[in-house]
Amino acid sequence: MIIGIATLIMMLFGAGSVEVFYLDKIELGVKKQITDKERKKELQAELEEYKKAAKEFNKNRKGHIKELKEQNLDKNTTQQWYQDFFDNRISERQKQQALFINQRIQLQQKITDDEWANIMKMAQDEATKLAEKEHKKERKQKDHNFFRNQERAVNEKISDELKRAIVMAKLLEYEKEYNAIVADYDAINIQEIDFLDDRNASMEQMQKLADNLNKQRTKMYDGYMDFIMTMNKNTTEEEWKPIIKEINKVLN
Repeated sequence: MIIGIATLIMMLFGAGSVEVFYLDKIELGVKKQITDKERKKELQAELEEYKKAAKEFNKNRKGHIKELKEQNLDKNTTQQWYQDFFDNRISERQKQQALFINQRIQLQQKITDDEWANIMKMAQDEATKLAEKEHKKERKQKDHNFFRNQERAVNEKISDELKRAIVMAKLLEYEKEYNAIVADYDAINIQEIDFLDDRNASMEQMQKLADNLNKQRTKMYDGYMDFIMTMNKNTTEEEWKPIIKEINKVLN
């Protein structure tokens, strides 16, 4: 879980235990709950592929965020560029999901019922729940601030009244869509917790979860592109830069 970010970056680039099918919880649980040294060594070896992939993904994500911020600042960036960029993120995500699902299935077969129960109990303790609740509260506040800062920038920087009205209408439409997507995404997290706790979770269940997450992420991509391109068409170069910089502030 990543603390201190708005939902925008979380959904554009991915984060959280559900996104990795609880492999992060399992990794921590193996470290803290498995007392037999040989068993721990064996299970940690099984987790190496996940850890390597997660590390590589996080490294690449930083590069992708930097690339998006740079292209945002260029008013000549086309919608096709954004489309290709986000299509590539979905493709990468699907490959990673397939790897993580297979890794999860293998671990389920090698962890005993008692070990699994202890790991999941640790993952769902009160301190963890409280941290997740605080994270969600913080995320919602950052989302609110993001849209209010955009609203202020649009009102202050776009001089043409008609174009300002067009951009503002699109911003309010995007905020409504954004909040609906976030609600659906959060609902997925809640609904799927039970089966992710299950040592016998099936590949079909996890693939359905992956497809649902990708569906919400694609909606976020589409809404982002639509807003960016509407703003692009209705601003001058001088107006564009300070407004888009407000978006880039969130992409950290």
